[in-house]
Amino acid sequence: MKPSFHLSLNVGNLERSVNFYATLLGVEPAKSYVDYAKFEVDDPAITLALQPGPIGGGSLNHLGLRVQDGEGLRAAFQRLATKGFETQFMSDVECCYARQSKIVTCDPDGTMVEVYVHQGDVETKAPSNSTKMAAAPQVATAETLRFEHLLGTPFALPESNEQTLYDELHLRGTFNDPAAASERHKILKMALNSLKPGATLSVHLLVADKALTQELPQLPAPANYVRHVPLENEIMQAIEQAGFNSITLKRFSHEPVFRFDGVNMRELLVEAKRPYRVGAEALRTVVYRGPFKTVTDDMGHTYRRGERIPVADLNLVIWAETNQSDALVVLTDNGPRSCEQ
Repeated sequence: MKPSFHLSLNVGNLERSVNFYATLLGVEPAKSYVDYAKFEVDDPAITLALQPGPIGGGSLNHLGLRVQDGEGLRAAFQRLATKGFETQFMSDVECCYARQSKIVTCDPDGTMVEVYVHQGDVETKAPSNSTKMAAAPQVATAETLRFEHLLGTPFALPESNEQTLYDELHLRGTFNDPAAASERHKILKMALNSLKPGATLSVHLLVADKALTQELPQLPAPANYVRHVPLENEIMQAIEQAGFNSITLKRFSHEPVFRFDGVNMRELLVEAKRPYRVGAEALRTVVYRGPFKTVTDDMGHTYRRGERIPVADLNLVIWAETNQSDALVVLTDNGPRSCEQ
């Protein structure tokens, strides 16, 4: 057996961590027991052991996996994305006296893990990207029915019926393909009809601040399959026109990820819900706290600060009642909530 670096990690949930690292490394564990698992990886040469134990409070900063080229980066991205692990792509960044392109994710215990391509050394130290991400990625459970499409693979949404509607539907880069972009409304309507009421659509792609006038060159992995970049406002409008509501901008990169021909391209992540069907008995009263004098939601409800307004949008009611917004208060003086699903 050739020499390798050995690393042992305490984990909070062994089964979840084995699933994550098997996905990240692309290999199954060489040993797997109820209280211990071990990975033997040839390239790069590493022995990784996992065992239940206390987590946090140590000196571990983050974990990194260096790959040879963009194809290695894309392969890791595809493995993680198709298993539901949230990833963030960073192109041509300076970190730790080096220039890198990388994807960043978290393991189930919140440890930051990056997969990167080394593009050269630099003489000055740029700020490290080693701060832990806000939360560990969520992995779909066996009870969650999800569909995911990744750019570079054929798009084919499986047929669904009332018994097999999806809880989650993820389109990762789908509309960066010219063929899918030309069928955008059709694809979004298919997605709407394939989701359960109240279920989530996630659309993740590159968008541009103005139209490209030249053919886009091949971008570095994992964006090397991008052939079309829509305008920033097009996707939000298309999702709304398809019939989704509770549309939320989850990520819009502050700095451009790529620049070409005077066009800035940024990472956009949008989440939206398939609306519930509600009856008149679902009517509730909402009070807007402020700080603005008035606000208007996607359904056309206008709220004046401190005044009651009746609404029948169950997505909005659930959003407010679960304390995801402290700006809206749902009053319960008009009967129990009900919905037809």
